[in-house]
Amino acid sequence: MLVRLNNKPFRKREGIPGQACSPSSNQPALRPLPAERYETRPVRKLQVELDLPRPAEGHFYSVPYQKLVGQE
Repeated sequence: MLVRLNNKPFRKREGIPGQACSPSSNQPALRPLPAERYETRPVRKLQVELDLPRPAEGHFYSVPYQKLVGQE
């Protein structure tokens, strides 16, 4: 079934998925990995409250508070 889907033409653009996702088609866009490793940060737990969105580290996050209010 997967082979059949990969060979089925796109509806709104030229080509087929099997060609669009091939390594040779992606090669021009690939860049080398960064010299430095990704720097991780400690996890900060926050409690879900009714006032949305929730600020954390300068970013704002919203969650489905109806089910999660009072939880971390």
